[in-house]
Amino acid sequence: MGTAEMCEGLIRVRTSSGEIIEFERRKLIGITKGGEEEASHWSGEIGVDFSASDGNTAQIDVSGHVHFQRETGLTRWISDYRGAYGEVDGDKSAENHRASSALDIFLTSRLFVTAPVVEYFRDEFQNISARISPGLAMGYEFIKSDQVE
Repeated sequence: MGTAEMCEGLIRVRTSSGEIIEFERRKLIGITKGGEEEASHWSGEIGVDFSASDGNTAQIDVSGHVHFQRETGLTRWISDYRGAYGEVDGDKSAENHRASSALDIFLTSRLFVTAPVVEYFRDEFQNISARISPGLAMGYEFIKSDQVE
């Protein structure tokens, strides 16, 4: 992985091969960590929760989530899934699913357009068999730091 330094309105990047590339700071929209390999642009997490209890009532609850993201200097694609299932005394008490995906396209280092945005939601107990919500948005990052996302 290379290194970067700023001097006199220029950003100088030394690549992993030792080559130095210069960019005008005012024309630069974003820099992301990673190498030239496609895998370096991706991140994500997967989680599963399970609980069970027995006594006067037997209850089982399972939920899970998947989050993945691809980020470059000009774009950020985020996709999420969350689902839950529950049973009380052998009868289903919960089942819902929510999946969403959005593509952010940066116009400046802080201003971006989100297009498309798509969300799918299903919840049998709220009597929603399938709800698909498309959209588009414009956003501005007021706070940009390593500690706050």
